[in-house]
Amino acid sequence: MASHYMNNTSTIPILRPDVTSDDLETKFPLFEQHVSPHCMETILEAGDLFVMPPGWWHAMRGEGPGPGWSVSMWY
Repeated sequence: MASHYMNNTSTIPILRPDVTSDDLETKFPLFEQHVSPHCMETILEAGDLFVMPPGWWHAMRGEGPGPGWSVSMWY
């Protein structure tokens, strides 16, 4: 049962290409008001490593051709 393991997953579809900022503002006004202004974005190149501090909410997607890797560790 995947829902058992996904209890810390957001239902806000910020990475879906069919969702506009107007959609987010209408459906999730508190997110747009309190979270969006503080968002950061980065693009990693081959060989880059990005470490997220514990407890930081994040979203990611692959860009461009070729394989991409993501490793998650909780400790």
